[in-house]
Amino acid sequence: MTSMKEFWAREWLLNHIGEQHKTQGILTALEIAQNQGFICEDGYPTKAGVRYIEQKKEVFTMME
Repeated sequence: MTSMKEFWAREWLLNHIGEQHKTQGILTALEIAQNQGFICEDGYPTKAGVRYIEQKKEVFTMME
């Protein structure tokens, strides 16, 4: 992923997790994402995170 694509993917993922878990705390969302294996300790999306983002974004795009 390019750095801009990674940035927006990570942003979308953290917002999505925050909505799912009803939290606005970015650190809480980050901790949840790391515990689920979607973001590594360095803050970058893992392979599992990239797949999750691509799958979920497809669903949201089709719903629009």
